Amino acid sequence: MKFALYLSQHIYLPWKDEYIQYDQLKQFLKDKQSWTFEDEMYFTRHKIDSEFERISQFIETKMKQPKGLHEARLLLDFIHLNTFGFKKILKKHDKWTEFTLEHRFAGWDRHIAELHQILCLKYHETSYWIHPDNLKELESILLFHLPKEEVQNVQSVYFDSLNDFQLYSDVLKKKKGAELIRMTTWHKAENPLSIVLFEQKEFEEFETISATNKSFYLKPHLADKYLRGEWTPNDILDDLQLYLDQNSLKTTVSVASTISKSIQQTQPILRCHYQSTLYSANPNHILTLKTNLSFSKEINRHPTSQGDQHLFPYAILKLKSAKNEQIPDWLSHLTDHSRLIYKVPYFEEYLHGMSCFFQDRLPLLPWWLNELNKDIRKGSLASLYLDEKEQQDYLDDDIKENLLSSSLTVTDQEPRRISKQGYLFTSNIVTRIKNMKSFGEDAPPPVYGPDDMNIFKWLYAKFTNDKEFLSPVLPNQDPRIMSKKTARLEPKLFMANERIFMSWLQFCALLLTLSLGLINFGDQTSRISGALFIMISITVSAYSLLRYQYRAWQIRFRSNIRFDDIYGPAGLCFIFVLAAVINLGLRMDHPVEGLVNPFGKTLNETRFNLTEHNTTFTPLSSVDDKALNKHVSKHNTTKVNKYGKTKEDEDEDED
Repeated sequence: MKFALYLSQHIYLPWKDEYIQYDQLKQFLKDKQSWTFEDEMYFTRHKIDSEFERISQFIETKMKQPKGLHEARLLLDFIHLNTFGFKKILKKHDKWTEFTLEHRFAGWDRHIAELHQILCLKYHETSYWIHPDNLKELESILLFHLPKEEVQNVQSVYFDSLNDFQLYSDVLKKKKGAELIRMTTWHKAENPLSIVLFEQKEFEEFETISATNKSFYLKPHLADKYLRGEWTPNDILDDLQLYLDQNSLKTTVSVASTISKSIQQTQPILRCHYQSTLYSANPNHILTLKTNLSFSKEINRHPTSQGDQHLFPYAILKLKSAKNEQIPDWLSHLTDHSRLIYKVPYFEEYLHGMSCFFQDRLPLLPWWLNELNKDIRKGSLASLYLDEKEQQDYLDDDIKENLLSSSLTVTDQEPRRISKQGYLFTSNIVTRIKNMKSFGEDAPPPVYGPDDMNIFKWLYAKFTNDKEFLSPVLPNQDPRIMSKKTARLEPKLFMANERIFMSWLQFCALLLTLSLGLINFGDQTSRISGALFIMISITVSAYSLLRYQYRAWQIRFRSNIRFDDIYGPAGLCFIFVLAAVINLGLRMDHPVEGLVNPFGKTLNETRFNLTEHNTTFTPLSSVDDKALNKHVSKHNTTKVNKYGKTKEDEDEDED
């Protein structure tokens, strides 16, 4: 491709009048049949110098304005395009004339170094997967809000130690200060403007995915010398000291020296190819869409077998935002609620490529390898614009499904109902039909994960000490694959579980106190009831302990099944009602003396014999007063007068 055509296709439209007038300069050279000294002076002063001065003033104006990550990238691309344009036109001038001007061009290296410093700011990065079926729809949404930048073929070479994979392990384990080293080249088959970026990405906070980039550019023919160590930081100093100020020069040399030391301790190990499309958002936000992503071993630059290459099945959307900057509302809604993208925290192309080629030599593998077996399609954003009645119908269906599955939470990984056809192909029924074995085939043993466990399976595994069954890693899963749920567990979850356990123990203690009172201070019937309540107290205590340990296991492994106790309180109420009925029945057979019988008769009106020596009991109402006084005086030696005083009291009064 001619540079004039390439320039017209890659200009930034708001700045289209500020680029080099390449066609006019080239046409001026062609129109001159013979080139004289006057023509040379006119071309130099009125064409080249004036054009260079005009572009330099524009660059100076933009450099004085506040710049974000996106504007810095645009201005850097603007400088590179104009730099190459001047070099192309001066090269043609030297070829078609007898004069030489190419050596006079100084360029804008000082501004390039300053822009590199801006691009080294701290930023947050979030990665999303896009299924090929949803790619066109996502691109349409992005184009509705953002202008689309050029599509570039990009290849990145990653460096690491082939002996211990130290950089890979540090990033995967999320160690503070972990770093990635890569060399990135933007190029096309018809693009003569290729630049090489050496970059060192240092992770500072994995919880917020905060990182710092240190980078610098080199010309392609100097990149190999830099890798071999022939192009040292001293050579960079000698080459740039005429164009950079002191501060920018020190920064560039320091970055180059740091990356050079890291490269000398490692070796190129992985190459990544993809097509990159930049969508310009807020100046402090960059959206990059990567498609046709493939990996290959760098130690085998010309792979001959299919096993040496790996194609990534999805496109990748990366959102890079400056620290402490809030993203726009529409972009926040897209990343938080869209069903077109699938969020993959901590995703790195380097980690994935290494796990594809060196899986047998790596101690740990990324957690998202299991996600590749899932269907990440979640429907269409058209559901957001359904009318209210349709949304209510879908909501009612979702509520019924949740009730049937006894689920209290809806995770963002579950496909939501968008349309009847779309939901059918992603439903659990179709998934189960696909997984069914043909008749006569041996079914695989059941696989239980944290979401399939219940208290009885958990208790059996505890008694049998089945560590594999209690582990969060599934039997058909590589145990080296790290878990996605690496976030720190909140202590309040365990404390809430302990509070529930203590509440059950307080209830058991109260019941035990009541039982001991019945045993120590009651009759035979009360002792039986007390023993029954003691057994209930012991049973409830044991059950609460098992439930406490089982719920702690659920919290630890982040199970999505219900945390509340469905059957425990109901069973406890049933046991208490049964114990109360048994206690009532025993008391009816053996009532307490002096208490009213609930069936209408008092104890004193009931005649009964305990042994054969007992005499018949006669009610007091059938005995006359004389017989009663005679009976009392017979067995009592104390005399009582008509005033109610005893004989002894009368003697004291007389004295």
